[in-house]
Amino acid sequence: MILKSRKLATLLSGTASVVLLQMTGAHWNGSNLGGLTPAAIALETNLSYSPPQDLDAPKASRGTGSRGCNEAVTEAAPLSLTLLVPDDHTGLTASGHPTFSWHLSEAPEVAVEFSLVEPGVAQPLLTKTLDDVKAGVGSVTLPEELPQLEAGKKYRWSVTVICNENRRSSDIFAQAWIQRADRTEAVETEVTPQMSAGDRAEVYAKAGLWYDALAAISEAYRADPENQAIAARRQSLLEQVGLNQVAEAAISTSSTPAD
Repeated sequence: MILKSRKLATLLSGTASVVLLQMTGAHWNGSNLGGLTPAAIALETNLSYSPPQDLDAPKASRGTGSRGCNEAVTEAAPLSLTLLVPDDHTGLTASGHPTFSWHLSEAPEVAVEFSLVEPGVAQPLLTKTLDDVKAGVGSVTLPEELPQLEAGKKYRWSVTVICNENRRSSDIFAQAWIQRADRTEAVETEVTPQMSAGDRAEVYAKAGLWYDALAAISEAYRADPENQAIAARRQSLLEQVGLNQVAEAAISTSSTPAD
């Protein structure tokens, strides 16, 4: 089915589900946690991620370059591109149409390209060009009209800051892997339509479903960015997979939707 649908897979404007998360005003100080001690706050807000034990560990890459991709600018404040994935194993998803997230330290002032490919297949499953991208956390969800990821298969996804369309060697590029998990019936049964996004995040995190846990806690955060407990749980989740610097930056960085 995937091969028959390749012609639908390249979306260069507006048809992919794109979310740039709002991060303004989200410094957490425990004010919504009833005056608990720091230790109690940590216990109350912890979102425990249980990594899968039987996966290999391809490393995600990280892209860094000059601000605005302008060679005339010094490297004193480079643009950093980080994919929000575990640093030591392939992240899992139970979803056939998962969400992919990344963080940009600066607004790139040029187009950004998202790509999802199946290894060994020349045509990408999805290519999406984003214009006017702001600093902060952004995400792309595989559209429902495209074929879903197949259980047990790994896919490679990447984000590229296109510094110069005529000289792509100067691009800022990062890539990572995703695998759709087998045998997720128990999780799917436990997650109900009545559950809050925060509760879904907890179920997914315990089941080792990284992409779904991050998407769910980000949904909760997006709905209530002033909730300090949700902000802390999201930060904790990112820190558990080695994204400490991004976890701190994401709480204070603003983003705006892309057209």
